Amino acid sequence: MVAFAIAAYGQLDIMFSNAGIFNVCQTVLDLDLAFMDRTFSINARGMAACVKHEARAMVEGKIKGSIVCTASMTGSMGGQFSTDYFMSKHAVIGLMRCAWRIDGGFTV
Repeated sequence: MVAFAIAAYGQLDIMFSNAGIFNVCQTVLDLDLAFMDRTFSINARGMAACVKHEARAMVEGKIKGSIVCTASMTGSMGGQFSTDYFMSKHAVIGLMRCAWRIDGGFTV
């Protein structure tokens, strides 16, 4: 995806990353780890992979671009249901906080 954008447009200036699946029935008490792993692989790991490659392309190209990721207000709230979803969106918020400053001024 990143290589295609650079080949087509010469550089990557902005990227919008959005991923999410939602399980209604997951609570802390009945957390199904297989469902949780699937949710994290899409919502958190997928987003991390996108940010990694987007940021690398921008740093290598010396582009002060923007990477926008959709998290959710649930990532800051928590709740009784959808524990795995809430946790995965909290991970996206953490990812963006970690990527905030990269390579001496590159901001995401």
